[in-house]
Amino acid sequence: MKKFALIFPLVILLLFSCTPKNINNNNVVPDTTTTQITPDTMTVVEVPPNIELKSVYFDYDQHQILPQYQQTMLENAQIMQRYPSIKVRLEGNCDERGTIEYNLALGQKRADACRSYLISYGIASDRITTVSYGEQRPVALGNTESNWRQNRRVDFKVIYP
Repeated sequence: MKKFALIFPLVILLLFSCTPKNINNNNVVPDTTTTQITPDTMTVVEVPPNIELKSVYFDYDQHQILPQYQQTMLENAQIMQRYPSIKVRLEGNCDERGTIEYNLALGQKRADACRSYLISYGIASDRITTVSYGEQRPVALGNTESNWRQNRRVDFKVIYP
């Protein structure tokens, strides 16, 4: 009985000392952002949970980034530089004209063109993945130039740590 009286308090002490404690001073609601520490400056950077990068649009049957979207590419790269823990998936899309195989290849070329631009702005290649959806994910339906124009794009999807 003496052994039990000595061991039982030790077991209780170990159990309660190993459990995580939720310390919340002044009834502050915890932030839902992700915290990252950048190695170059050792500063804490808060990653907001709702980062959105802008899509880039293309001319018919083309994969070169148009001059009017180079600023968009720069802004997307700057956001990625500000938050080095996020990654991005570049999703290449096409309008419905052309064969399925051709549009998958063209969507991949568009995603790869955006990837090359991000890398040229200093974004590490391991933070960027690409995929082509071809004509499978239209944002506008209908056989008009206006609808087709909206579907010829690369969407930038943020992947959080």
